[in-house]
Amino acid sequence: MMMSVKLWTAEERQVILTLAEGVFFRAMIDGYVGGKGQKSTKVTTPDGRTIITYIEGPFRVVDEYWTTPQSDASTGATTIIFSQILHGVFVETPVWGMGYGGRYPKEVIPFLKSALATAYRRHEFCGGRGPERYIEEGLTYENHSRQGVELDSIGSSFTGFQGHEEIGVTGGKTLGFHHYFGMAMI
Repeated sequence: MMMSVKLWTAEERQVILTLAEGVFFRAMIDGYVGGKGQKSTKVTTPDGRTIITYIEGPFRVVDEYWTTPQSDASTGATTIIFSQILHGVFVETPVWGMGYGGRYPKEVIPFLKSALATAYRRHEFCGGRGPERYIEEGLTYENHSRQGVELDSIGSSFTGFQGHEEIGVTGGKTLGFHHYFGMAMI
């Protein structure tokens, strides 16, 4: 039988998740959307997997996604891990996670990254994705997030959310979409 042990008080949990949210934005800007990788490392495997890892203080953000040349589908997950020494032992605890998947043609990926970067640079949490609406050069990004899915003492959208996003020609056809969900794990 596995026993559950509480590592943090409610106040400590709130501090960890507040710090994790800030780290999330910096990791995404440095990694996937910015691509500069000043603090991130990026590994792409022959089977279509990409792993972007960002480390800041006791936090490690792992953004892992899969693509395939057979389609424009992708799926992935982002996990934030908190590291600490506890009673003389190095302990890593996943404190937050997000899953996502859908389809985007390669031609709209630069636009997607621009939409995501807009929210990340503002530290605007919209389900871990882009703003509610973003328009540029004849394309429209729309994000329909349902936040606060898991209501708790923090009350932050960072602790529970789900939704979907889509990109289309402004006033016209949908070109692609992603569904996403996530929550605090502590």
